[in-house]
Amino acid sequence: MAAMQGQLTARTDTADYHFNVSWTIHEPAQRQVWQLATVGLSYAPSSVKIPSSLANVQFLFDDHADIHPEANPAHFGFLKQILPSASHAQPLRLALVIPHTTGRIVRSDIVSLRLVDLPGVDSVNTLADPNQLFDLESTKQENGLDSLQSLLKASAAAFVISPDVDVATLSRELVQRLSIPWILPSSHEYRRRTLALVDGRHDPHVGESLYSAAKALGIDLVVVERPGHWIGQEQYRSWYKDLLIIDMTIDGGYVDRIVEAIQGSGHKIDGIVTLFDPRAAATAKAAERLGVALAPAEAFEVATDKLRTSLLDGHSAHRISSLEQAKSLIDESKAAFPLILKPVAGFLSEGVFLVKNFDDLDHAVTDIVKSRGKDALMEPYCDGPEVDANFVLADGEILFFEASDDFPSSAEEGPDGTFIEQASVIPSGLPARELQVIEKSLHQRLLQLGFRDGIFHLEARVQHSEVDYSRADGVLDLHRRSDSYSNGVVPPSAWLIEINPRPPGIQSFQATALTYGVDYIGLSLLLAVGDRERARVLAQPFAQRHQYWSQILFVPTPKGGKFDSDDVCIELKERCPDLVPHISVSFCHWKRGDIIPDPLKSGQLTWIAYYLVNSRVSRKHLLEVCERVRSETRFSIV
Repeated sequence: MAAMQGQLTARTDTADYHFNVSWTIHEPAQRQVWQLATVGLSYAPSSVKIPSSLANVQFLFDDHADIHPEANPAHFGFLKQILPSASHAQPLRLALVIPHTTGRIVRSDIVSLRLVDLPGVDSVNTLADPNQLFDLESTKQENGLDSLQSLLKASAAAFVISPDVDVATLSRELVQRLSIPWILPSSHEYRRRTLALVDGRHDPHVGESLYSAAKALGIDLVVVERPGHWIGQEQYRSWYKDLLIIDMTIDGGYVDRIVEAIQGSGHKIDGIVTLFDPRAAATAKAAERLGVALAPAEAFEVATDKLRTSLLDGHSAHRISSLEQAKSLIDESKAAFPLILKPVAGFLSEGVFLVKNFDDLDHAVTDIVKSRGKDALMEPYCDGPEVDANFVLADGEILFFEASDDFPSSAEEGPDGTFIEQASVIPSGLPARELQVIEKSLHQRLLQLGFRDGIFHLEARVQHSEVDYSRADGVLDLHRRSDSYSNGVVPPSAWLIEINPRPPGIQSFQATALTYGVDYIGLSLLLAVGDRERARVLAQPFAQRHQYWSQILFVPTPKGGKFDSDDVCIELKERCPDLVPHISVSFCHWKRGDIIPDPLKSGQLTWIAYYLVNSRVSRKHLLEVCERVRSETRFSIV
């Protein structure tokens, strides 16, 4: 592991900036498909400091070989990004992750994806191309690894290391995160796949993760969308292979229009998928007609119908269209308070009511049936702790399962509340045997419907749980119950609320990717085109499973009016810098001057902002940090 040396010059129109470079290639850890190279980069004694931004720059190695920005845009971009942060006082420390087995990378950005929130690591850049073939021995034979240029060529990713991080600690962390076979043997057949996407996502913020995952996986997207959708703007043209414009109205001819557009496009597709529930059944019917179905269309019809889902789980559920019908069911002892009423086909948590008496019943029916013009589902209320359960299935086998605790909503805490989410914590704090019951029971429900491949987001409660929510030291969390269920005599069971035949929403899939290193969006694309081999690799979490405890913290909108604040997340982080290391992601939904609908009068449930908050200390510490984040989020609605 002797250090090698060279020179790097950043040449601009006005000056040359010279750096001395030294690097060491470390022996690969046992059973890893990669090895680490560390690089020290310091100013040459006579060089002046590089400017904060570089224009018209050229990089020279040992005064001859250079990186062309068009031929090697990732290498060029990495150097252009990190060199302005170099200092005369202290060398810049870099790390390169080099595949040392011959084969194709399963996902070009896999290293960047798995290194998010790694302490002491910054500016993780992907250097690999989608489906790139790595052959370290051939690279060594061609030009050795005797320059920074050849090191970059052999690497899948590069990043900056903090001065206080030692190589041994970094190597151990990388082993924890990269101990999956992310280089597939080159003998495996490579075939680029094409996926039809019905519904291009409702905005670029939500859609970007899907399109970037498709690019990293080397999957060509053919998007089926309506005229005037944002994805048709020129700035997004590189995100997909083709755009097929149709009438997206969900009516009797919708399936025909999808099929005709795809068949008429000339594209041979390997799969078709949608991530928007109202389009799921139609997309599944189109898949059957196009010969790429992974599950029967009826499975999607049941999953997106809350009444049929409830009946599937054996609940005493009823469809009602009037207050008289609801009262009659209660009078006939076919239903009893407390009850849940919600639209049969709903969105988010809008129109969901906890009904404890006839006054509540009247209000709920009026909102759902009269105001929304929809039939309502009426079913018993289960007061056990709620969980979000996510499954990755391939050929019916569970590749990955995780559950998060969905904390009580304001509707369960008092009058005038709603069921909009307030907090979700992963991993779940439920007893192990209850998690096993949830996993086994809900898996059977999916198989019973005919689902065998894909990502599935289910919501459920644990009936007869040994734990419930209570406060201790001012913090709300799951604690052992004091009633008869605490002795475990009555066995716990899973109470299914709904099945979503798609990945969870943006906050949840971001939280899982950060906490476990598993990206549901990328997996959903792979499984939709039948690529189970790569899905089996990418469904594997970190070696220690989760890197920290995390909470999706929602700040619900308390009232309607004009939003009279700037970005609340930015303001919080500027005012409370000690919280910044615990906030992985944040997003403010409103801009100053936006008009926010009143949640109680309009029925539209919104959030002011959301945060993904983490703690490496403990679950209790996470909850304490989240209490601060919530209380310190300040905004004004006038």
